Amino acid sequence: MICPNCKTENPDNANYCRNCGTALSQAKSESARPTSPTFPNFIEHKANFNVGMNSIGGKIIITPTQLIFRAHSFNFGDLSDRVFEIKDIVGYKKGFLTFLYISFCNRPDIKLTVWGKDEIINQLEARRRAL
Repeated sequence: MICPNCKTENPDNANYCRNCGTALSQAKSESARPTSPTFPNFIEHKANFNVGMNSIGGKIIITPTQLIFRAHSFNFGDLSDRVFEIKDIVGYKKGFLTFLYISFCNRPDIKLTVWGKDEIINQLEARRRAL
């Protein structure tokens, strides 16, 4: 099935697009664009949160409205969740190898070390456009 939002080919039995997270329905035509996409409750990716020369291991959790970094419990220092509103994202920059910079309109940029930068950007952008 072709995703009406990002045009990615998905298995016929898929409930959500593997690229952007848009809900898929057998009844949708290929040209239909959802007026209010439904996203999974969360999607997780392994990530490191970079602060200066330090890196905190953990994961990012992408919800329909937020990007959350949750540190692994075996790290040192501040292990509190870092929560960012997707609606406040204003841009991305792909850095060297696995670095991803995300810019916000009301706070400093964040630097993440992640695999699958394109997939993460697509997931965040689909949600940002829907907000």
